[in-house]
Amino acid sequence: MTAPIRTRRYASRDRGLVGLLALGALLTSCGDGAAEPAAPGLPEGVIASFDAGRIVVRSTDVDPLLAYLEELDPTMGRKYRFRELLDQHLLPLLLARDAFPTERAYALGAARSLREVADNSLELQRKGVLVGGEAPEQPFARNDLPMPVADFAFRPENLGAVSPPIETADGYFLVAPLDLEPGLTPVADRARIFVVRYPTHAAEDFDRWLAPAKAALANRLDGVDPQFADALPRWIRAVR
Repeated sequence: MTAPIRTRRYASRDRGLVGLLALGALLTSCGDGAAEPAAPGLPEGVIASFDAGRIVVRSTDVDPLLAYLEELDPTMGRKYRFRELLDQHLLPLLLARDAFPTERAYALGAARSLREVADNSLELQRKGVLVGGEAPEQPFARNDLPMPVADFAFRPENLGAVSPPIETADGYFLVAPLDLEPGLTPVADRARIFVVRYPTHAAEDFDRWLAPAKAALANRLDGVDPQFADALPRWIRAVR
């Protein structure tokens, strides 16, 4: 399943990093606050569980992108990074995994099929353009892309390489960084990237589904690691 890319911005579910970093620095200056006790019994490696274990946040899901955000701005508080990561990327992703396994499996299969025959940027450009891929003339900023996509695309060691299928809330990406333009700060970096998307839904349809799906999860928190108890998105109700 592919779709032509009609805009160079793909971060509709991931809040822009410029605003995230600026607000994060402000909140850090006010302190992170003290954690509240969590419900007991969470398995090792589980940070939070929802709806009797239907949605589970694991440290392996969180740690790589927390590290990426720390690289961008070490002054940003860890709890603030966690809250934004959970709200803007990870909870939507976990909800979509649960709700759309068939659609996601199809999108992943299509992304893998292209990746198997395109192992460098030239091959991805040659073959990816046939399924809607493009490299916009205007470079990308980090906040034009979902967090895990930007994490791959803005690393100098990945220039000329092709990513594995990168999972986002509404599908998968294949990307090949073509050129990097360092800024005065990491947030100001720009990159030329060839992008192929494999969305599970049209953006409007996904957004209409996501809002009530998050609302339904709001009062279904089973438990949370104490160090993150006060770092959950504000719309999640605490364990009583």
